[in-house]
Amino acid sequence: TFFGLIQSLKMAAGMYPLKGIFFFFTHPSLWCYVICPLIIALIFLILSLGLLFGLALVPQANALMPHMPEWAAWLISVLLVLCESGASVILLCAILFNQIEEKLFEKTLELKKVELKEMDECCRSMRSNCLMLGFQFLLYIFTFPLNVIPVLGTILFCLINGWLTGWGYHEEWFEMKGMDFRQQYVHAKDNKRDYLHFGAISIFLSLLPLVNIFCIFTNWIGAALWAADIDQDKVAFVTRNPDMFPLRKSLIPNSPTSPQEIAIKPSSPYASRSQ
Repeated sequence: TFFGLIQSLKMAAGMYPLKGIFFFFTHPSLWCYVICPLIIALIFLILSLGLLFGLALVPQANALMPHMPEWAAWLISVLLVLCESGASVILLCAILFNQIEEKLFEKTLELKKVELKEMDECCRSMRSNCLMLGFQFLLYIFTFPLNVIPVLGTILFCLINGWLTGWGYHEEWFEMKGMDFRQQYVHAKDNKRDYLHFGAISIFLSLLPLVNIFCIFTNWIGAALWAADIDQDKVAFVTRNPDMFPLRKSLIPNSPTSPQEIAIKPSSPYASRSQ
């Protein structure tokens, strides 16, 4: 039905970055984690926009003019400056505020009543920064020139980087479940479409000027909301490792379910694919 389709769209992986924004503004207990980082990110954003518009706008436009009309060269140059500024803010937050982003993730899981497994903070931070962040940074660098192509190039940039970025948002949660890098890779590969959708939307929001200084943090909240819904069987992965993500009765075919569990089951957009 139409309402069933709307409910399925609401539970789709790509909707969780948007849910993260709403959850952040409706839960003041999360605000204290991001006040100082937001101020720093805003200052950096203003400085980067000023420097890039002053130093990079004209040279980029001049480089593009021999290949296209002058108005198109200026338009693309402006879009490039905005994307460059957004990418620089993403990199700054990934390096400086990694611990804060993890705290937001953990606090959101706590608010959703998800049991957390304590981990070695030093070891976890080292893995996150040196491995996953390194892969993401290299892929960003190699694919960033795609943004020269208006609209389509940015869409391709988000899609190409989406899967690895989406996986990165759940890396901490995987580690809480005791998954090593190989297990994470296999799981993220088996559920590539879901992580690609989540990551692509997250990247797009992070590239939007001014909005991105909020979304860089709210994307982590959205990732935690997605993890909580999976943990509580409100959504299901396409391919699911029963050792890491055990099914409850509400998602086992032909099993006795309570009326409350039956009401939850149709909300999963992956129910038809997982059976």
